Amino acid sequence: MNLIILFGPPAVGKLTVGKQLSKLTGYSLLHNHLTVDLIKQIFPFGSKPFSRLNRQFRKTLVRFALTEKLPGLIMTYVWASNLKPDNDFLQELVDLVRKNNGHTYLIGLACPYPILLKRVVNQDRRVYGKLHRASDLQKLLPRWKMQGDIRRKPRPTLVIDTSRLKPIMAAELIVKRCRTKRAKQQ
Repeated sequence: MNLIILFGPPAVGKLTVGKQLSKLTGYSLLHNHLTVDLIKQIFPFGSKPFSRLNRQFRKTLVRFALTEKLPGLIMTYVWASNLKPDNDFLQELVDLVRKNNGHTYLIGLACPYPILLKRVVNQDRRVYGKLHRASDLQKLLPRWKMQGDIRRKPRPTLVIDTSRLKPIMAAELIVKRCRTKRAKQQ
């Protein structure tokens, strides 16, 4: 199985690129807010139980995808590089997929700070309950070290500036770099 993890700060285009990538590959898209929205109905966002359960759900979904021999899965992820649990979680996914003879591709998405601030207020972000205030993003980015050097461990396969490419072009670049083939319809 190919696990493609699209990571980056809020408003960088993870879901937008992920949708295009899903169309090109036929892989299912595990969008960040699918688990976030479910868990925050029970535990406060960012609480220890919320964070633990969110990581566990995602790891379980990847494990099931491996067990069911899915050809691929795309996951979006906000990676706070200064949080050890985030770094450990990504490494656990890489190790899990590798142990099952699969490949994990970490695709860093980035764009200039002023563009993130413009994008974060887009109306479509509210549909998914996403962060949608520039002031909140301004507080979050430095605290969680989401903007800056994303060439850290585990190392990304590819880093794409989403301000320079249309989403379909970014998705095509990912397909080429990861050498993915279109999944057969089940």
